[in-house]
Amino acid sequence: MSGIRKEDIVDAEIVDAVELASDGTTVFINDATVVSTTSSTKTVVISGEDLVYDKEEHLEVNDIVVITGTSGGLGDGTFTIVSITDSTTFIVNEAIGDSTGGTADFIHPSGSLKIGFDPTTTQYITETDVQGVLEEISSGVAVIWRRHFLFMGV
Repeated sequence: MSGIRKEDIVDAEIVDAVELASDGTTVFINDATVVSTTSSTKTVVISGEDLVYDKEEHLEVNDIVVITGTSGGLGDGTFTIVSITDSTTFIVNEAIGDSTGGTADFIHPSGSLKIGFDPTTTQYITETDVQGVLEEISSGVAVIWRRHFLFMGV
């Protein structure tokens, strides 16, 4: 049998409509309870939410988590998720303090970061995603034409 099988599709490689529409500020899981944060492993544990299996909008690598109200504020901050251990545990990229308690809001990054752009067909564009191209254009560095966009993952 030829073609694409369900097993061939990896969710992390698909840009869902909600993710694509994200401007990097819309919360998709609100006020999850933080159990603990661990500085040595950059691990965050939450309770009361299944971040992977229970929700249509689930946690993915590169999503953003905003943590507030931890003990002594040591785990507070905005972090990028680099690994998902299980449905209640994940690892962040940035340094985080040892703490307990607090809440977490989860946000998809800007959808335009997930759409590729082929800069080889333009003279002044160097970025490889739509967000970067928009920033180059808005700064007056370059002017491009619509035909140069290469949509990937949509």
